[in-house]
Amino acid sequence: MKIFQKMNAAELKRSNDGPGVPGLRKTRKTIFFNILCIFLIAASLSQAQEENIRQVESVQDIENFLAYKESGGVFDFGHYMKGRGIQELRELCQSFHEEGLKLWIITIPSSMPVHVAERIYGNMNYDEKDILIVYKPGRLYGKTLALKGEPEKFKEYVEKSRKAFKKYTAYGLKHYALLIKKRISERREETIRAKSRQDTIFWTTGIIFGLAVIGGLVGFIFLVPMRRRRIYQEQVESASTLLGEISMMEIPERLENRFLELSGRLDGFRVSENYRETERVGGLIEDLKGFRKEIEGRIE
Repeated sequence: MKIFQKMNAAELKRSNDGPGVPGLRKTRKTIFFNILCIFLIAASLSQAQEENIRQVESVQDIENFLAYKESGGVFDFGHYMKGRGIQELRELCQSFHEEGLKLWIITIPSSMPVHVAERIYGNMNYDEKDILIVYKPGRLYGKTLALKGEPEKFKEYVEKSRKAFKKYTAYGLKHYALLIKKRISERREETIRAKSRQDTIFWTTGIIFGLAVIGGLVGFIFLVPMRRRRIYQEQVESASTLLGEISMMEIPERLENRFLELSGRLDGFRVSENYRETERVGGLIEDLKGFRKEIEGRIE
């Protein structure tokens, strides 16, 4: 009887201590531990990404970094923006991606010329779906084959974005990118309308004439010598290499229009399939060589 009373007393004591309290304390410790782990993992990932950005000190490093990216993004190699601005631009890149475009926003150290955009665009094999924007304080450079033949538009959009940059850098870059996107949409609509008109004209000329044209085109394609095609491609690659070398140089402001004109001519050859223009590509190479000598003379 005494033993039974002692056991009841012990159980009563545990009951007075509060049933379930030890489990509650354990739950709180587990929640705290999980939150701490999540915080540490997020901090380590952020630090790792920041370290990768710090390691980029040359154009080659930038290209190596971008080689692993496929759908565009924001790469603040110059460290000019804050987290909120970067996130805003990432959301913009995502919206571009949803519409079939790839937006690449890159900031570079002030020691690099913004014209490296030409080299990056060529070496990364970007096409009409890619929009490349390179920025450093006071300089902005845009590039996309989707606006081939309209280099003056990029300079116009720089001027239109100046007020936006006065608010903050990310806002200015966003404004600039949206202007480019708007023009791309306009050109697509113009192309669709032009194609519609061409289709109408084509069908009204009659099926016989259409078959004759198609037959001529097919015959022309098969008669193009492989050797001429190879020479054309080699010439375009040589011109791209020359332009990449020039883009690494400090181009005087008064020669920038000439640089844009040469770049536009090369873009035309990159997307063209007319291999009879090999001689014209050779002429572009000679013009690029002369332009480089002119810049080197200014530097000396």
